[in-house]
Amino acid sequence: MITFLEIDPSQEIEIRGIDGQVGAQYHWKDNKGKDLGLREIKTIIPLKYIKTECNIQKPFEANPTF
Repeated sequence: MITFLEIDPSQEIEIRGIDGQVGAQYHWKDNKGKDLGLREIKTIIPLKYIKTECNIQKPFEANPTF
């Protein structure tokens, strides 16, 4: 599987909060200012389920849940 970092290696990322715990956020931006957004862990049920919500701001606006 190809990741966004492989497609755009100049992408800037920042992790806020404690990685792997509820509330942790993964922020990204780049592609010459065309991509911007964040993904946040909302729920964790160990060994069963992780719910994340995404806030995409560029190149379009969307709020998918994974």
